[in-house]
Amino acid sequence: MDAEKFAARLQFAVEMATLNGEPLRLAINDAEYRYLRFSRGEWEESQVGALRSGRFSTLASVDQSAGEPALQNDRFLNAVVDEESEEFIMQIDPIGGATQFSIRFGIDNAFRVSLTETGKVTVGRD
Repeated sequence: MDAEKFAARLQFAVEMATLNGEPLRLAINDAEYRYLRFSRGEWEESQVGALRSGRFSTLASVDQSAGEPALQNDRFLNAVVDEESEEFIMQIDPIGGATQFSIRFGIDNAFRVSLTETGKVTVGRD
């Protein structure tokens, strides 16, 4: 199931950022996601096991409206989000902070995976 697999990988990413003391970014849209690590002065796609890119096999819909203030701040300070892109960039900070968002999987019997601004990952029926 996409929701459970994605939630587990997202939880792993939060834990890795915290344990390694290194921020991560999650680039996500309705079809796929990838984790980015800061290396040699730039953000690069991660090639580490559970932090590799993935595609969703079911219909998914990203909702970043709860994290909109943080995204606006990123646009202003870091130019993190490309206004023309359908991809959202979510920050996962090593001190537990994160860009808040959720993603809904499916239409009937849908599940939602959410990430809070404190780095808590939840999954449940929508």
